Amino acid sequence: MAQITGEITATLGDKTYQLCLGMIGFAQLQQEYGQQLEPITKLDPEKEDLPDFGVIVRIVEIALQRYHPEADRYVADDLCRQDMSLVYRLLEAAMPAGAEDGGGKGKAGGAKKTPARR
Repeated sequence: MAQITGEITATLGDKTYQLCLGMIGFAQLQQEYGQQLEPITKLDPEKEDLPDFGVIVRIVEIALQRYHPEADRYVADDLCRQDMSLVYRLLEAAMPAGAEDGGGKGKAGGAKKTPARR
């Protein structure tokens, strides 16, 4: 059986969260941000521009729903504030490099390797 993609873990305080961004999550994001997920595909960890924080927190909020439906948006906010690379790692896990579209464009927004946190 193939390994499930789109799942990562994150720890906040003494609690570990399993984040899952699968087809249901992407469908929900498409309803909110459009079929082509333009605000998400434009996220780029290597740009110096400010990212759309609303989109970032929403992705994490949706990814918490499967295993942690009790988690509110403040948990998503805290996870993002603790580690801004979290959303990029989640997107990379959900759309691995091998899952390229017809145009040869890989991961969401061409999500590049996340810079190391210092």
